[in-house]
Amino acid sequence: MRLYIDTNVPISLVTGEFGKNYEFMEERVRRFLSVCEEEKHTLIISDWMTKELEGVKPHCSNWIQDFAAENIIEYVELTREDSLKAKTISNAKGIHYSDARHVQLALKSKADAIITWDTKDFQKVSDLITVMTPEQFI
Repeated sequence: MRLYIDTNVPISLVTGEFGKNYEFMEERVRRFLSVCEEEKHTLIISDWMTKELEGVKPHCSNWIQDFAAENIIEYVELTREDSLKAKTISNAKGIHYSDARHVQLALKSKADAIITWDTKDFQKVSDLITVMTPEQFI
C-alpha cells in the first residue's frame, strides 16, 4: 500500500507533545514502521509535513532516516497548484487549510490512505481517501 504520513505521526516519535500517552503512541508508530518495512509498503513524506515538523521540533527534518528504511520512502512536494487545490478542498469539506494540503498531497501521490493520529479532523474527507491511525493500519 501507499501511505501518506501526516505530521503528527513523526511528532509522536521525536517529541513528548502528546503528554502521558507519548510512550504509548511512540511504541505504536515504531510497530507501524516495522510492519511497513516488512510488508514493503510505501511511506509518502511531503515537504509540507517536514516544514510543519520543523515548526514543532527544529532540526528534525531527517527523522525518517532514524526510524524507517530509505527504500520504502517516497517524497512529494507541495506546489502552488497543490496549494490552490487544497484551498478548494478546505472550502468544500470544511477542514483546516493545513490538513487540506496533506489531503491534496496524498491524492496527488495516489496514496491509498492517510496515516494520522487526528482521524477526527480528517473524517470530513473520508469520501476522498481512507484515513486511519498507525494502530488501525496494523
